[in-house]
Amino acid sequence: MIPFALKDSNKRWMYRLAANFVTSWNDFARFFLRNYFPNVKTVKLRNEINQFAHLDKESFWKYFGRFETLLAQCPYHSLDQARLCQIVYEELDQQTRTMVESMC
Repeated sequence: MIPFALKDSNKRWMYRLAANFVTSWNDFARFFLRNYFPNVKTVKLRNEINQFAHLDKESFWKYFGRFETLLAQCPYHSLDQARLCQIVYEELDQQTRTMVESMC
């Protein structure tokens, strides 16, 4: 199914792999990520996640939407759920924290 999911340069990259070079989904994912998401990019995105900030007068939902968008750019960030919650919570102003706590 992979050849049907890839387009253009990604598909050409896949066909350039040697026969039997990739023997499992995990192998494919590792090679794909290494090729298209080098460590430099991963580190940059992970730093952006860790330093994510709530903008002045930004609603919680816009803030959280921006955070989700950033996470989608780096699904292999290796940060656990508790750390992600901490990042979101720590940047909130007092009024928004109170709202989030009441929703929970």
